Amino acid sequence: MGLRPRYLRAMPDTAVGLAPSWVRVVLIALSLLTAVGAAGGAAMLITKGLGDWLVTDTRLGALGFTSWAPGGVLLALGVALPMAVAGVMVWANHPWGLMVALLAGLALMCWIVVQVTMIGFSTWLQPVFFLVGGAVASFAMLVIRATP
Repeated sequence: MGLRPRYLRAMPDTAVGLAPSWVRVVLIALSLLTAVGAAGGAAMLITKGLGDWLVTDTRLGALGFTSWAPGGVLLALGVALPMAVAGVMVWANHPWGLMVALLAGLALMCWIVVQVTMIGFSTWLQPVFFLVGGAVASFAMLVIRATP
């Protein structure tokens, strides 16, 4: 208990258990499905890139990037890993699970903003995953705020 920050000390160890069960299921499902999708996207970027779409034809080329692999590594570390950790921690009722889910949702939203800034709006998945990140962060925040 001594390692918990002050704003979490009043939160019981099983704060997710106080929320309606559907909130927990939605948080876990969105987090883990997003982690799997991001891991697949990262693997695709690292191995074969985006096929005929050259990185030099995007704003990334102006920054000196010649491959999609760095983006794939960042996608794995910045989205897939945090979402997987969040899903597992919420599933396990870990006291930090909600905070990790909140941060993972915000990280996904930031990822999409940076992605659209760097390569432009290129697929319908960008707004969908921006909303998924917002949903994960919102559900986590609602449970955190509702905890006595």
